[in-house]
Amino acid sequence: MCLGMAVLLAMNAFAQVKFFPRNNNLEQWYLSDENRDMKAVSRILMNFPEVKTAVSSWEGDTSAMLSQFHWIDFDRNLCPDILFNGKIGNKDYIFLFKNLDDSDYLLVLELPGCIIQANQPTDAMPFSISVWNGNCCGDKVSFHSRWTCMVQGGKSFMQMQEQGLVYAHTLLPDAGMRATGKMRFEIKNYAAILRMTPFLDDDTRYDGQFNWRGNGIVTYPQGYKGVIFHEVTNKDGKWYFVRMDNGAGVRLHSDRFRNSEEVENPNLYYYYGWIHEGNVRLLE
Repeated sequence: MCLGMAVLLAMNAFAQVKFFPRNNNLEQWYLSDENRDMKAVSRILMNFPEVKTAVSSWEGDTSAMLSQFHWIDFDRNLCPDILFNGKIGNKDYIFLFKNLDDSDYLLVLELPGCIIQANQPTDAMPFSISVWNGNCCGDKVSFHSRWTCMVQGGKSFMQMQEQGLVYAHTLLPDAGMRATGKMRFEIKNYAAILRMTPFLDDDTRYDGQFNWRGNGIVTYPQGYKGVIFHEVTNKDGKWYFVRMDNGAGVRLHSDRFRNSEEVENPNLYYYYGWIHEGNVRLLE
């Protein structure tokens, strides 16, 4: 596939695109319960310290929040729990409350961002969600995470399965681009640059604390591994859109996420970006 104008138009650097799938009808997995007064319960939950802290940074009318509380059954115990998935001011927030006895609730998840995908309440699989927080940290970094309900010792909670960072200006592949089937790979040479776009470095100046030039995000050493999701070809050869495995205690060269000083412990996240085929050895 040639990386021409049509492909460039299918990419979007500043929006949640089809690379991270979105449910078109999330309201289908909200439950209805005519025997319980949602607005009355919502007013009680808005007094939780964590919710009040989020509201305290916004001086607007909080009554609009009441319509963003919904009944769900996240732990499949047939007792309706409550989810807030909406905006407080101009920021997206998620609060999930476990229903203990219709008069007492426990906050089990507090997360900035919005739910973009979830399974249906009638699914046999455990409740799981995909969360997107665009420009979560200043205006340079977006965050994506996946969460699943776990039950241990009679207690139910949401556990994070993965979390990833996307640097601003990164071109995210759309569904129309060529998917590769999630192939594992490793870096085969001394150093490989993870880039925001499938192009070799130039003198383009991007925003950032150090007024970065070029589209490099971070340099990975030989042997580092990741997953390929999509590929395109241009005059420089084949490029792979990848998710790189990171890890605690690993030092990466010229890490934009760390130098932006906007993300704590950035190596605990996956990084998304583009790597040239000349740096890649496919794994079985």
